[in-house]
Amino acid sequence: MKAYSLDLRQKIVDAYACDDISQRKLAKNFGITLSFVQKLLKRHREFGTISPKVRTEQTPTKLNAEQLERKEPTRRSTARCDIKRIAGTTLRENRGVNWGGHGESDGSSETSPQPQKKVSTPRKKALMKSN
Repeated sequence: MKAYSLDLRQKIVDAYACDDISQRKLAKNFGITLSFVQKLLKRHREFGTISPKVRTEQTPTKLNAEQLERKEPTRRSTARCDIKRIAGTTLRENRGVNWGGHGESDGSSETSPQPQKKVSTPRKKALMKSN
């Protein structure tokens, strides 16, 4: 997210110093978050500046280089590979495919589609429809 302009920051500080207005109302009037107003006023009080913080370094990754190289594909990318692999084949040929993105199935009944259970309309709704 881009930092708020110095002009806006100065207007917020000036409005808080001159007017008898709460930080919450300031945030609402300027269309910004309360936490931003609180942090800006604290920064102005403690350091005498309203300029945005300068980021000195990039946040380091939590994975090391070896872990990044051996990272396994995500579930979504695996599903895309399955779709590309079976494109152009018939439905009968694809009967044992597990569409959850975890590879092929052995054709057991665990992955076979179960018949849909009919959902009945609640009695109250059925009565309302008949009236």
